[in-house]
Amino acid sequence: MQPLSNYILVEVEKTHEDTVFLNGKEIYLNPTYNPEINARQHGVVYGVSKNVKNVKVGDKIYCHHFLTTKENRFTFIEDKLIYRIQENMAYAVVRDNKIIMLNNWVFVEQVLEDESKCKTDSGIWIKPDQEDEELHGVLKYANDELIEQGAKVGDRIIFSFNSEYKMNIEGENLMRMRNEDVLAIYNG
Repeated sequence: MQPLSNYILVEVEKTHEDTVFLNGKEIYLNPTYNPEINARQHGVVYGVSKNVKNVKVGDKIYCHHFLTTKENRFTFIEDKLIYRIQENMAYAVVRDNKIIMLNNWVFVEQVLEDESKCKTDSGIWIKPDQEDEELHGVLKYANDELIEQGAKVGDRIIFSFNSEYKMNIEGENLMRMRNEDVLAIYNG
């Protein structure tokens, strides 16, 4: 099946992330509570418009949480959970175990405060976890446009307020943001 315009068809196993593991036990969540937060944001490309670049049928794809909304469901394919998403809402594909960024999206790793601020010189922890360094990150996956502007993977960056949308990407907790949210590269 080939969609027209700039749509990508995505097959998902389920509509929501409805389980978590706690102390080795699987616990089921009620997906009706905060459905957007628990929405499935990845699947396998089932069909892709000829107008969409860098996406192939069979790729694993990461998308916006609107992917599995009722409005995006292809109900005429009854035996599968197939949804449509516009190209600009697709963040990245995974092909041959390599993450390929799409459009103007990047993935950033949050920088945490220095461990010395969390424990004493003798090694006693004075707070349970390191806190996020506000608006600081490390560029983990970049698109060609941002690289052409001078950024490179591994750069420490400063990003704009409210751009830090957290996602689990291939087992890593990363933030998804647009090129325009990356404000500066710094050495610090």
